[in-house]
Amino acid sequence: MITRSTPGPIDRDGHRAPDMVEVLPTPTKRTTRGMNASLRSEAPAGGLRERDPKPLRLSRRQLAVTAVLVAIAAIGGYYTISAIVAGPDSFPATVTSSDLFNLNFQSTGSVDAIDVRVGQRVKAGQVMATQEPGNLQNEITAQQKVVDADQVALAAAQAPSLTATQLQQDELQIQQAQTALTDATNALAATRSVGTATTANAQKALDTANQLATIDQQQYQQACPNGTAPPPPTLTGPSLQSGLDAYYHCQTLESQLSRDSAAAAQAQAQLAVVDAQTQAAINSAQSAVNNAQTTVTLAQYQ
Repeated sequence: MITRSTPGPIDRDGHRAPDMVEVLPTPTKRTTRGMNASLRSEAPAGGLRERDPKPLRLSRRQLAVTAVLVAIAAIGGYYTISAIVAGPDSFPATVTSSDLFNLNFQSTGSVDAIDVRVGQRVKAGQVMATQEPGNLQNEITAQQKVVDADQVALAAAQAPSLTATQLQQDELQIQQAQTALTDATNALAATRSVGTATTANAQKALDTANQLATIDQQQYQQACPNGTAPPPPTLTGPSLQSGLDAYYHCQTLESQLSRDSAAAAQAQAQLAVVDAQTQAAINSAQSAVNNAQTTVTLAQYQ
């Protein structure tokens, strides 16, 4: 009888269980060829053959090859699991700048050359592209023609070609304008002089009227301190006559004071009218002088 012992399992505490013993049937040995041939027992006639329980033996070469294959499989499995857990390390993407500037030329045309490349750092004032000068030259030529035409027009306006008759007419217009200016200036001076004299006379009349009114007021106050009142009816004889004379004299002074006060008020109003008329005449004369001066200036530049 043949027995086979199998080590028992180890529990969580590290204790090994008792070995398991298995009773094997007694095989009949059979000689076979080949390194990997199976050991089988001779079965009875008409029965099945059993595998020889003798353990297999591998050569060193087979062990080395097996070890290499196991190592390759382990490495492949490690990288496969790492790739699944970590995910892809790189992704396709496009990087763009957050600041974009569109560069334009001052005039339209074709680009002749680009002096920078994508991603290159540039400085202020650095030339990045050049434009074909053909269109620019045409534009410069057209602008120069406009300037030349304007200069010709300016020269013609500054020095016009006039005939002798036109020159005489222009000179006559200038002389007439200067004469009108002289007359307007003289009229302005005369207006100011007359206005000054008129205003002075009005002011003198006002002063005289005020002086007379002041004298009348003083005389009335001295002769009639109690105002103009008739004598009392109780007076008789000489007293009554004296009272009546005083009463009549006060009436005369009061009338003269009223007339002189009215004359002073009228003189004051007349002075205001004279001042307004004088100022209006001076303004009109000054306007005529200004118009004449403008006419002379226009005539000189024709």
